[in-house]
This record gives sequence, C-alpha cells and structure tokens, in this order.
Amino acid sequence: MMEDITISGSQAEVKVHDPQHQGEGRSKFTSYLVEVKAPSLSVCRRRYSDFQWLYEKLLEERAGCIIPIILHTRALTPGKRFSEELVNGRMVQLNWFLSKVMNHHDLVDSPSLQTFLTVNQTEWDGIKGTKSFDDGASEAGFPEPGSEKEKPAGVIAKMMNKVRTKIAMVGNTKLESTPDDDIFNDIEAYVSNLEANIKVLHKGSETLVKSMKQSSDTLKQMGASFALMGQYTLANDVVVRTPSYTMTSRLASNWNNLSKLISFQQSSTKGKLEVPLEEMMRDVAAARISLTKRKELLYNYTLKVNIGNKKQGQLDK
Repeated sequence: MMEDITISGSQAEVKVHDPQHQGEGRSKFTSYLVEVKAPSLSVCRRRYSDFQWLYEKLLEERAGCIIPIILHTRALTPGKRFSEELVNGRMVQLNWFLSKVMNHHDLVDSPSLQTFLTVNQTEWDGIKGTKSFDDGASEAGFPEPGSEKEKPAGVIAKMMNKVRTKIAMVGNTKLESTPDDDIFNDIEAYVSNLEANIKVLHKGSETLVKSMKQSSDTLKQMGASFALMGQYTLANDVVVRTPSYTMTSRLASNWNNLSKLISFQQSSTKGKLEVPLEEMMRDVAAARISLTKRKELLYNYTLKVNIGNKKQGQLDK
C-alpha cells in the first residue's frame, strides 16, 4: 500500500546510494537505494529509468515549473554501462536532482513524487506503465554527450539547442494570447540575458582554470630542471653534485612550492566559480524547457481554438 509522506518545508534530507546490479544479459540494470527523510522516512529502490519517469511526470503535472535536469553520461560500450565510474557519476546526478525536487515548494507535493517515493516494487512496475525508458539512453529525451568524458557544459549546450528547435517549431504559429503573456515575455527576456552572461563568465572561468593549470605544470617542470642543474650522472651511474647544488635545490623547492600553490588556486577557482556557473547553466536550461512547455501547451490550445472556430463558421453558414 502507498502511504503519503509529509514534507516539512525545505528540511527534506535525500540520499541516493548503494548501487546494485540486478538481472542478467540484456535485462541487467542498476538500482539505487533512495532514502528520504522529510521528516518521516521513505525508503525504496529505484533504477535510473525510474528517475526519468519522475522527470517526465513532473513536466506533465507541473507545466510551467522549472524542473531540475538530470545530466547524463553515456556508456560508449555495453561493458562500461556498469562501470564504477559511470554508476557513481549517475548517483551524484540523481542525488542532486532528487534533492532539488524535494526542496522545491512547487514540486514537493506532486502526485508523481509521492508515488515514486512510497509504492512497493510490485505496485511500481504497474504504475510506471508500458512506456519504455532505457537506462542506457539519454534522460528525458535529451541527446547524450558523444563520450563518457564530455563536460557538463557541452551536454547543457546540446539540451539548449534542442529546446531552441522546439521553440522555433512552435514559433511559426500565432499563439492565442493570455493575461500572463507580458509576464512570461519579461521572464524570457531575463532568461536570455542571464544565459548570454553566464556563457561569457563560464568561458572566462574555463580559460582562467586552464591558464592556472598550464602555469602550475610549467613551474613544476622548471623546478625539476633546477634540481637537475645541480648534479649530473657519470657513465658508471655515479651522481656528482656541483658547487651550485645547494642553490639550485633551493630554487627547485621554491618553484615546486609555487606550482603547488597555483594548483591549489586552480582547484579552488574551479570549485568556487566554474562548477557553480555550470549549475547556473543547468538552471537556465531548465527554465528554457519550462517556457517551451508553456508554449507547447499554448500551441495545442491554439490548434483546438482554430478547429472550434472553423466548425463554428461552418455551422453559421
């Protein structure tokens, strides 16, 4: 039986962990233990495709809400589909996704989320229905990256291209007006401005991080060369230290310390600047999808209105 869980503000604690491989051959899949404390405890085991189902249902139930995106990394070969690196990477993304959903005041009370968290496996297989979600395919219909190591920014760019294509298709039809049109036009302009500036900042942060890494590597190489300047090796493998050995050793130590310092700065800059910007890019992509979903609904509504007007015209004749 399904028992509702009570969500208490933004206090939900989410943990997706303990990946386990189940089944054999083509039927093999990975499931994850999902624990949510909000404040009552809900525990279930779900596979990656189940999270896809939740994403799709949230888009349907909460049209217009910004639904968090699950970044996806594709396994290039069937063998790598169950690799530790891929499974752990997905686990990180699923933790991020479910935490965002659980602490989103417009999503936390959605029927599909309650179903996802509370039904047992037998009920779940029936509720999920016949629609196929492939654990090896891209999430929520978005194209997969071309390789396992493609950067999140590259994945988001592909998502955004697909969203723009949808907008262009809908944009060819004059949509029915609504009282909220001006508000959504303002939101779309804000999102466009945000996207443009985040792209510039992200590109700059990538350049900065790359430059720091190059500087760190160069200083490390120079330190090694300074160390070798103070000594040389004879034919019989005897190492001879030159009179400048002490000085060059100190220089080598200084350059190595500088290399480590810049390497630390690189790591810090990546964590405090590049990674948050990538998360902002993901949020912008989610906002774009939400706006597109609204346009798709308006498009369908417009078609029905046009059909109704056409039939009314025929009756008036």
